[in-house]
Amino acid sequence: MARINISVPDELKVSMDELDLNWSAIAKEAFETAVSIENLKRKHMNLEAGIERLKVSKKSNSERQRAEGFAQGEHWALESATYDDLKRIADLRPVAFWQPSEGAHSRLQRLSETLSLNLPGSANDAYCEGFIDGAAGIFDQVN
Repeated sequence: MARINISVPDELKVSMDELDLNWSAIAKEAFETAVSIENLKRKHMNLEAGIERLKVSKKSNSERQRAEGFAQGEHWALESATYDDLKRIADLRPVAFWQPSEGAHSRLQRLSETLSLNLPGSANDAYCEGFIDGAAGIFDQVN
């Protein structure tokens, strides 16, 4: 077992001696408590750091999905869409972004069969927002 020396105020030493308390047992308990508290603090800090890392990952994933959707929206607009198709997609733009209760995915999904969009199964709101933006950007250039 390791041995250490500690310094305490004179009054505390007198009280401990008068009460005939076990210095080692009390110190051991105090050290164990301090270590437990510090471990909990660090674990909580690791939890916070992990949550922050996941938030950054989520944002990065969302940005990537949006960029993929944008590219697909442009490609679809240039290769497959008619003017009327583009207008219908462009008309989704303000609604999808101003009424978040029903996201871009559900609005675009309703048109997907009519317009033969072939949205990927992994399409989420970010992807669909990008798709709408990409296709609507082409529509804006045509007008």
